Amino acid sequence: LLWAGRSPPPHVNYIELATATVRYSWGWAELTSASGYVRHRYGSLFDATATQELYTAFARTSAYSERTRTEMLVQDLVLTSRGAGDIEWLVGFYGSDAKVDSPTEFLAQVPRAPNILVYGDDRRDDIRELAAYGEAAWRFGDGWILAAGGRFFDNRTDTRSEVVSERFAPRTLERRTRFRGFSPKLSLQKSFASGDFVYAVASEGHRSG
Repeated sequence: LLWAGRSPPPHVNYIELATATVRYSWGWAELTSASGYVRHRYGSLFDATATQELYTAFARTSAYSERTRTEMLVQDLVLTSRGAGDIEWLVGFYGSDAKVDSPTEFLAQVPRAPNILVYGDDRRDDIRELAAYGEAAWRFGDGWILAAGGRFFDNRTDTRSEVVSERFAPRTLERRTRFRGFSPKLSLQKSFASGDFVYAVASEGHRSG
């Protein structure tokens, strides 16, 4: 090994992105469609000699390899009101689908021999997110705006992991997690002739996991 500060570990990180936006307007509303595709490839190789006793008993030196390949499709479709009325609104739909392959390997290194796999985790995650959302705002009185909205969501993750190790027998994990819910939002805003404004917001958020 030539690491130990003299030569940096090999590392690659590539991101590819493509997007498209289409708009169509009527007299009373505008429809916007935003689509995206992301591909991310990441890989690193680290000197793992300091922790090799956790994984193997015979290595002279060790390396830890991690790679991630992500492909994601995203679609957002939103319809918003047009005009200068007292009531403004929007409704939308969001969806995404991601596939993540993230294998990791712990490699034992001995003189005059190829790297030996002593621990490996071949993990794949399929992640799907769906959401429908909306908000309406009412202008009233002298500079007051009352807005209410919410977001329904349905997130699902399918995970498959295959682990091999020098320390224990191979094992496989297959699991599905799903989170559904509703996130509400309510706000009140007051604007003044000077350009200043005050507001109050009450909202609830969710994080999958």
